[in-house]
Amino acid sequence: MDKTITKFIRFYKPYRRELILVLLAATVAAGLSLVAPLLVRQVTNVILAGKVPDPRRELTIMVIALFLLRALTTFIEYTQDVPGHILGAKMQRDMREQIFDKLQHQSFTFFDQERVGNLMSHITNDLYAVGELAHHLPENILVQGLRFIGSFIILATINLRLTLTVFAFMPFILGLAWLANKALARVFATNKKRMSEIDAQIEDSLAGVKVVQAFNNYPLEKRKFDQVNNQYLQNRKDIYHNEGLIWAGLESTTSVLLYVLLFFGGRQILAGTLPLADLITYILYLDFMVQPIRVMSWTIDQYQEGITGFKRFVGVMETEPAIKDLPGAKPFVIERGEIQFENVSFHYGDSQTPVLEDLNLTIRPGELVALVGPSGVGKSTFSALVPRFYDVTSGSIRVDGQDLRDVTLDSLREQIGFVQQDTYLFFGTILDNIRYGRLDASDDEVYEAARMAGLHDFITSLPKGYLSEVGERGVRLSGGQRQRVSLARLFLKKPKIMVFDEATSSLDNATEQIVQASIRKIAQGRTTLIIAHRLSTIENADRILVLDQGRIVEEGTHQQLLGKDGIYSNLYRLRNANEELFEKFFLPGVELTSD
Repeated sequence: MDKTITKFIRFYKPYRRELILVLLAATVAAGLSLVAPLLVRQVTNVILAGKVPDPRRELTIMVIALFLLRALTTFIEYTQDVPGHILGAKMQRDMREQIFDKLQHQSFTFFDQERVGNLMSHITNDLYAVGELAHHLPENILVQGLRFIGSFIILATINLRLTLTVFAFMPFILGLAWLANKALARVFATNKKRMSEIDAQIEDSLAGVKVVQAFNNYPLEKRKFDQVNNQYLQNRKDIYHNEGLIWAGLESTTSVLLYVLLFFGGRQILAGTLPLADLITYILYLDFMVQPIRVMSWTIDQYQEGITGFKRFVGVMETEPAIKDLPGAKPFVIERGEIQFENVSFHYGDSQTPVLEDLNLTIRPGELVALVGPSGVGKSTFSALVPRFYDVTSGSIRVDGQDLRDVTLDSLREQIGFVQQDTYLFFGTILDNIRYGRLDASDDEVYEAARMAGLHDFITSLPKGYLSEVGERGVRLSGGQRQRVSLARLFLKKPKIMVFDEATSSLDNATEQIVQASIRKIAQGRTTLIIAHRLSTIENADRILVLDQGRIVEEGTHQQLLGKDGIYSNLYRLRNANEELFEKFFLPGVELTSD
């Protein structure tokens, strides 16, 4: 059995009882549907022929029996269809939970290469098709198989010769279905890809709608969307062409079967070897023979769409995170907070260009260390290695002498606080977003963290205070306010090691001074790493490291580095000159801010 099918079948395991009940109901419904033509045969062959003492009474009873049979069949089909759809929805839910959990644990490298819209398509469009397949596939195979076999047996008992003549056309129909399956497999695989591209383009354009409007680039975004939209349309055309050929072929074959039946059956009637009632029964059962092939052809469409979605699901599930717990990794408790870089080098993916090269460094317990340097020299990469968002290419990073690769990620990241420049707020209230730093924190602890981030007075001035909604991605707050929320998260967490990556870049000078005082207060006894372009942020650091071309080229306090007349002093003079020029020509008499 194909490995993909085997993996698909495993999702039925928790719902074996529901599946068995659905299939039992489907079996009963299929059996009952085969009875109706036999009752019609009884009416035409016996009752209408006057072979019973009271034909009117018998006809009335038989018609009532047909109504009752139809009512019972309808009820059983309902008990088959609704639980069957619920079964498919449950399997879809299970897959969605698994893929969501898998994506949550993927490393930064994975998301560097994937588009969010494409991943969303996996969770929504793909799994919907899989859920439909989970319900209909076993049911259709069983029901239509029983109808096909049952029809053959019943007709063979009526007239074997005529039955074999009609069934001689079945290999042709099955061959048509096989060719259709191959053709649809190709176009549905492309269809899933095209749908993902549309989702990705929509997500990209809407997420960046402010940039689109700011640069008035509606035509460009429209062209990009039209391109993927038209590619999707072309693919759907290919699907419809294939489906049209399949259905036209099946309908033509059904008509040919009817003509063959009328020809050979008519000859037997004329010869007196076949009663007219039996020919009518044959015509009724002809639909029972062809309907399974029709349904299975429709199921081919559904199968290809569903199994293609499932293959894409499996593809994500089988993508192992680049960063994960190694065998034997153990929980780790940071005691002192000493960080050691030993011969650390790093490059992204397949690139052979090093971002960091042969770094050797020790950050002492409780030390506040700042990292500065020109843009693009690897400062953010340096900070991302500490919580293992990326793994070193060579060398090792140790905390309290323990290699980070030998400890569990959960225990490591639980004790490291990380604030990035690109702040992300979740849809919800300010209170919820701050409490994200420590979910069991009390309201008072949240308020204190907000005070330390210089945010409490602003929040309490809002009509709903801490229960104010931040909007999608925090759009209702300014850049500086969003950054202060992220800082409050970290202050609430109070981790053993703190990493600030441009964490105050969006703050005005007055707020920055408040936040700096809070950072110094909470940093006492904690190892702290600060990355900043604004040198005023790190002038009071215990030690400043200057990074250039992947290496630490200068090291010392603020005053020591100014005295060296190197990169740091040049950056410092350049910053002062830029601020003076800005104030002189653009904001005379106004303090320079960046919020």
